[in-house]
Amino acid sequence: SEKFIFTDTNLFEHFPPVSQIDWPGLACCGRVVLIVPPVTISELNKHKDTSTRSKLKRRATEALLELSRYSKLESPIEVRPNVEIQFRSREPLIDFGEFQLSPVVNDDRLLASAIEFAIEEGLDKAEVLVTTADLGLTLKVNGQTLIGGLPLPETLRLPDDLDDDSKKIKLLEDELRKLRNALPALCL
Repeated sequence: SEKFIFTDTNLFEHFPPVSQIDWPGLACCGRVVLIVPPVTISELNKHKDTSTRSKLKRRATEALLELSRYSKLESPIEVRPNVEIQFRSREPLIDFGEFQLSPVVNDDRLLASAIEFAIEEGLDKAEVLVTTADLGLTLKVNGQTLIGGLPLPETLRLPDDLDDDSKKIKLLEDELRKLRNALPALCL
C-alpha cells in the first residue's frame, strides 16, 4: 500500500535527512510519497534568514540545499527505495473555516494543504498523513477527519548540539564555578 506524508518544518530542522529515515517502516506500508507544502519551504527560508540561533539557521540552510537538489530532478524523485518526494507549488485554496483552520497560522496552512490533497485525490486519513514532532500540530491533526498523523519518534531526533554562543556561555560558567570553588570560605 502507498501513503502520502506531508512534512512539517521541524522534520527538516531536528531530524536526520529524509533519505536516512525508514518511512515505509514508520508508516507501516510498502511505499511512501513525502509531500513538501509551500509553508514548509517558507518557514525554512524564514529560519535560514532570520533565526538568531546559529544551529537552527544552519539546519534550515542544509535542509533547503537538500530540497533544492531534489527539486531539480525529474519526477518521480526517489530519495531512497520505496520513498518518493514531491513538492506542492501552491498554497491551499480550501475554505479554512470549514475545517476550523486559520490561513494566518502556519500549522493550519500545512493541514489545509494535506486536507486539500486528500479531497483532490479521494483519499482518507489512513492514506494522507502529516508527520511532526510538534505537540500542538499533533493535537490539531487528531481533530481532523480527512487526514491522519504520523508522529516522529524521539529516538530519531538529532542531538541538541550547542551553538557557538551557548558553548561560550557554558565555558564561562564552568570557569566561574572553578574560580568560586578555588576561593577560601571566609567566616566572621
